[in-house]
Amino acid sequence: VLHYCLLGYSSKLAKLINSKGFELQAKTDERFVEHCWRFLREHFNFFPELNAQQFLTKQGFAERKLILVTEVAKLCKQHHAVLARKDKLQNKKAPKGSR
Repeated sequence: VLHYCLLGYSSKLAKLINSKGFELQAKTDERFVEHCWRFLREHFNFFPELNAQQFLTKQGFAERKLILVTEVAKLCKQHHAVLARKDKLQNKKAPKGSR
């Protein structure tokens, strides 16, 4: 679900993540979550309540995991909307011949 939120839901967000130097493709689960947490802290100012090991454990923290994934999905949706608005404004400002 995190993979989809950060990389599949919005190509604009995926490009932003990649442009910031975060390569989230082809990682082990642990490395993926560690990099996600770092991106969320540095660029969304979001500090997950669970660390990577707690998030990946198969036992425990179920409610916190669901809340965390929901919060990340909301953040991604909000950030996508901001990026889409910026893109739309830039396209409006561009001369007609440059489209």
